[in-house]
Amino acid sequence: MLYKKIGTLTVLTMILLVISGLVAYMYLSEFSENDSKKIEKLQKENKQLKKKESEVAELTDQLSQQVDTLYTEKNGTANDDLTTAAKELFSTVFDYCTEREEDNVKARKDKALELGTKKAVDGLFPKDAASSNPSVKTTSHLKGDPEVYLMPSNDKQLTALVVVHYAVSIAGSEDQPGTFMYKVKFDSTENQFTSVENAGVINIQ
Repeated sequence: MLYKKIGTLTVLTMILLVISGLVAYMYLSEFSENDSKKIEKLQKENKQLKKKESEVAELTDQLSQQVDTLYTEKNGTANDDLTTAAKELFSTVFDYCTEREEDNVKARKDKALELGTKKAVDGLFPKDAASSNPSVKTTSHLKGDPEVYLMPSNDKQLTALVVVHYAVSIAGSEDQPGTFMYKVKFDSTENQFTSVENAGVINIQ
């Protein structure tokens, strides 16, 4: 009788072990399957994120290139305008002969006012421009185009140093060369100088 009970318990134990094993297997299988799905989902999401990152990086590069191109075009044009205006302004100041009526100080100053504000132009000519009339023949001319050096600035206007080489002859004397430097501000929208400051004489040996 005891043996029969032991046998029955053994069978029941075996059955319980088998059932436990099946349950554990099914649980592990389900867990493993869920994990696989989660991993697969995460891998898919990661792939999509990498794709989006790549697209964003590509778009950023394109926009950056467009900005650089527009900046170059804008500033290139502005620099050209500044260089042209500087040539015209300083030609008006330094290219003249006092024997020609159209080269008198007032006429040249009026012409310069087309290229800059009154404040900017006033310092380039004598205050008595209307009555200024040299007693001896004086001729002056630029020696080459003005050299324009753009300066970094947070101002919306362009700031530059302009180096002007010229030569002057008084009463038929030999040309006396000279060089001036000016600090200028140029409004590229209005296409005119808003400030012209004489930075001094440059001695070039």
